[in-house]
Amino acid sequence: MKDWCVNSPPGGFLDAKRNAIFIGGTGTGKTHLCIAVASAVIRARARGRFFNLVDLVNQLEQEKAAGRSGRLSEKLLRYDLIVIDELGYLPFSQPGGQLLFHLISKLYENTSLLITTNLAFADWPQVFGEPMTS
Repeated sequence: MKDWCVNSPPGGFLDAKRNAIFIGGTGTGKTHLCIAVASAVIRARARGRFFNLVDLVNQLEQEKAAGRSGRLSEKLLRYDLIVIDELGYLPFSQPGGQLLFHLISKLYENTSLLITTNLAFADWPQVFGEPMTS
């Protein structure tokens, strides 16, 4: 199997619907790297969207409160790449975590995701609320 960063053209990971998680401390360049990757594949051919995680969760919660659940996920399925920045930096509600998990589940294997976080995988249950969803 080819390593998409080294051997594939920009965006080769998009064709395979692959995801990447950038893990590291504050100020290590995770967001900068995601923006660079997203910019390269968008210039080449892709449709992409960038979200700060808390803003995305707020949108999902507002959508649900308005009785419009699922509309944002349907829109995002039309994109080739979604960048979700700052997973774990700021807290949000448990229902928000469940909505986020549902969104990521819908996008999985349909849209490539780039996610930045300062959390180790063992700490992800605190974001999504329930250990079974991590």
